[in-house]
Amino acid sequence: MNRSAWMFLCCLGAIALGCQDSTARSPEARDRAHRIEAVSEILARAVPDAWTRTDQGFASVIGAPQRATAPGSFVSLGRSLEVAIPLLADGPWSLGATSGHEVVVHRRGASAEPCADEDGVVLCRSVQPGVDALVLVDGPRLEELLVLEQPVEQLGYDVTLPMGWSVASVAADSRTVQLLDERGAAQLRIAAPGAWDAEGSPVAVELQVDGDGVAIHVGSAALWPVVVDPSFVDASVPLRLRGTHTATLLLDGRILIAGGLTDELIDDTAEIYDPTGGTSTAIDPLMVVT
Repeated sequence: MNRSAWMFLCCLGAIALGCQDSTARSPEARDRAHRIEAVSEILARAVPDAWTRTDQGFASVIGAPQRATAPGSFVSLGRSLEVAIPLLADGPWSLGATSGHEVVVHRRGASAEPCADEDGVVLCRSVQPGVDALVLVDGPRLEELLVLEQPVEQLGYDVTLPMGWSVASVAADSRTVQLLDERGAAQLRIAAPGAWDAEGSPVAVELQVDGDGVAIHVGSAALWPVVVDPSFVDASVPLRLRGTHTATLLLDGRILIAGGLTDELIDDTAEIYDPTGGTSTAIDPLMVVT
């Protein structure tokens, strides 16, 4: 793990404002942070040279053909996601889809605190009271680790979409939403696959479509702080990496993929892969496709 990421994790157990050097933190705080194994693994996968500094902030191209992806993940047809992160935490994110459309994202309730790139991780401290953020590139995903010192009422993102696009929930997965284009095909997904308390125990988390935005609901935790892991990914990445599933060719040339095993568990989700656009769109498992 790089030094800046380790220093930031050392702050997880701290109650005092600000983030001082790790030598000023107690061993207990460092130990508590280190025990969040899932968070350490995510930070270890951060692409070290992902960000380019610009006059407006930080830019990255995720999933471009020349960029190697993490083991076990892939991006089809050379699609990429162009990302621009502003210098201030309350500024707009720009997510440029391969389709040529731009999605603009704002953190809800964010303050105008400065962000800095440290060893491939964009650190934004005090994005709102009691909330720090780390933004990083993990394979084909743009990840934001939100560190909550206490329960937060207003957590999520406001999303400005191209004309005709919409935000839709995924019936079989309360931790994932899709950004659908005017044809109803997914172009981007927002997911929150996990959250953990200070001891590393899982905490319930779900995403809820709220108008043209997404609210993040975090369950109760035995010990704070809690780390939440929302991510943004191009729809060329499948909803699931699965095996022993069914794949049915539809009359219009698309492919219905359903069921199978993921991480040795039975999966009841379904998605439609469109080879012309290289995207996968999650559907209701009970939906009748014609």
